[in-house]
Amino acid sequence: MQGTGGTPHEIDRGKVSHVLVTGGAGYIGTHVLCALAAVGRRCISVDNYSNSSPKAIERVLQIAPGSVEALEVDVRDEARLASLLASRDIDSVIHLAGLKAVGESVAFPKRYRDNNVGGIHLQLFGHRLRFECADAARRKLPNLAGKSVRGKQA
Repeated sequence: MQGTGGTPHEIDRGKVSHVLVTGGAGYIGTHVLCALAAVGRRCISVDNYSNSSPKAIERVLQIAPGSVEALEVDVRDEARLASLLASRDIDSVIHLAGLKAVGESVAFPKRYRDNNVGGIHLQLFGHRLRFECADAARRKLPNLAGKSVRGKQA
């Protein structure tokens, strides 16, 4: 793979591969998108904007024009996520989509677990198993969401 010197990463088939960044419009997500664009990576940002604003993505697009595609998608929307994964060459996923209010996470643990853990992991791992090509073996799925310190577990 190439990727230094501002050239996009390309896979053996000659297609440009992408990094899928969930929660791309959030504080950390926007910084990740800009950092990836700075080293020549093409990114697809998905966000439902429940904890962020499309204006954040507009600022990213000003900093890194042509490097980021932004889509309003909830990671729990299986049909839209399946369509996205099937239609794009995605070689990496950085999962930053997550609810983040500590007090609320203690008051509503099921809602937080559903969104922060269940949504993206079930969708991506389920679709990963269905990929027919060997490319699925190289897909990376780090989970960086939900790094807030939590209160007592109930």
